[in-house]
Amino acid sequence: MAIAAGGKPREAIRRRSAWLYRDWQLYVLVLLPLLYFLVFKYGPMFGIIIAFKDYNIFQGIWASPGSGLRRFGKSLRWTRSTTRFATRSS
Repeated sequence: MAIAAGGKPREAIRRRSAWLYRDWQLYVLVLLPLLYFLVFKYGPMFGIIIAFKDYNIFQGIWASPGSGLRRFGKSLRWTRSTTRFATRSS
C-alpha cells in the first residue's frame, strides 16, 4: 500500500475527494447563504468602527486612535433626560 505525503493511505484520500465531488451541489447551497451573511451582515460592521475612532484619512481605520464613547456623550445625556421625563410623566 502506497502512503501519501501526509501519512494517510492514498485510498482514503481518494474516498474523501470522491465524497466531496459527489456532494458538490450541497456545498454550493451552503456557500450561498454564507456569502450573503458575510457580505451584507458582517461587511458593514467595519464601517461602524469609524464611529468609535478619531479617524484620520492618512492613518486609515485600524491605525487611527480610538475615541471611546466621547462622541456619544451628548446623545447619551439626552437619552437619559428623556427617559427620566417619560417615566415621571406616565
